Formats: sequence, C-alpha cells, structure tokens
Amino acid sequence: MNSVNDKRQRRYNFLATLFLYFISFVSIYCGYVWVAYGIIFLGGFIGLIPEWGNIKNILNKYFKKFYQLIILSISYIISIKCLNYSFEIESDYLIYSPWLISIIFQISLFFSFLIVWVFISSIISVLIYFLSQFLPGSWIEKINNYPFVRLSNNSISILIITLPLIVPLYYICNPLLNIALRIDAYATSDCGEIKPNTAYLRRNDKECYIFSPWFSLEKPKIILSIKDK
Repeated sequence: MNSVNDKRQRRYNFLATLFLYFISFVSIYCGYVWVAYGIIFLGGFIGLIPEWGNIKNILNKYFKKFYQLIILSISYIISIKCLNYSFEIESDYLIYSPWLISIIFQISLFFSFLIVWVFISSIISVLIYFLSQFLPGSWIEKINNYPFVRLSNNSISILIITLPLIVPLYYICNPLLNIALRIDAYATSDCGEIKPNTAYLRRNDKECYIFSPWFSLEKPKIILSIKDK
C-alpha cells in the first residue's frame, strides 16, 4: 500500500513540477524572468518542506564539519590572497578584513559545491534507474528512502533556492573590499598625522593607505609613511 502511495506521490510531484516549469517558460518567453524564477523558487521551497527534517539532520551531522574544515578555511586563505593581489598589501597587515571578505568566497564555494552535487545527484538518479531494471522493487524503494538519496533528488530545488545568495555578490564585491580594509585601519599610526575622521593602513615598509573620510566606498589613496620621510 505504501509503495502505491509513494508512486502516486512521485507522479503528482512530477506533474506539478512539469506544470511549474511550463508556466516559468511562458513567463520567460513573455519577458518576465523574475516572475519565472519566483515560481520555480516557490515550487522548490514547497517541495522541500516534507524533507526539512532530513535536511536539518544532515546539516547538523555533516555540513557543520564540512563547512568548518573545508569552506571556512579555504575561504579565509583565498580572501587573504585576494586582498594581497588587489591592494598589494603585505599579509602581515591584514588581521580582521580577510574574515569579512571570506563571506563572499564562502557563499561562492558553497554554491560551487552545490553545482557539483547536482551533477553527482543526476548520475545517482540515472544509476538508480538503471538498477531498477534488474533489482527487486523493494530494494529500489529502500535506496530511494535513504536520507542522502532523498536529499539528492531535491538537489536542483536547493540550488534554485540558494540563487538569491549568489546574485548580490556581483554588486557588493568591490564595495565590500573597500569597506573591509577599513576594519584594519587605525587613526593612530606611524603612517601619518592624527586627523579627524581619518585612518591609516600600512601597505608595506614605505607606503600606507589613507582613509579620509574613514567610512567611504571609495578606494583609498596611497601615501608615503611619515616614518620614512
């Protein structure tokens, strides 16, 4: 009985998904791209509601460790390299700013891993379909009910839902770089005289960045350090 209900549920989900994609395609054809995305986003979100308990369990068991060991550490290293290359600042002078910039790379890496996961999930789905031609239906049902496989079947929905995280990065990347440097800048420094609303960040042994006004989205100017004058 459960097997019959599962088949009906899968058929219903397939038809509902097909209908949503059809409406989205019509919206794109008419020029309403964001409407199309909103429809797909809503459909993906609703489809994930029954899997929320499974998602929460996997996040607590596996994703936290993966995030801390892989995404966080790699993002921090990349952010230091990025600031060093973009502003030619020696890494010894970068303390807090790499952590702020690493947010961009954390989201980017997370999204990249999601894309890889969608690709792997597609391979798993094809493999399960191939095995279903030879294995008993009860075995295939057990495989499909395995938590990771169930989540993999919804990987595209998860990818679509996380798109709002990646799109704004295109607009905030450069302003965030300029803001992040100000976290490591100080008003009292051997780079220059103490002035109101002004801070300095050493670039190398002879040059510094001056931030005046301190809070601004503009790229800082380079000055010679008064220590070397």
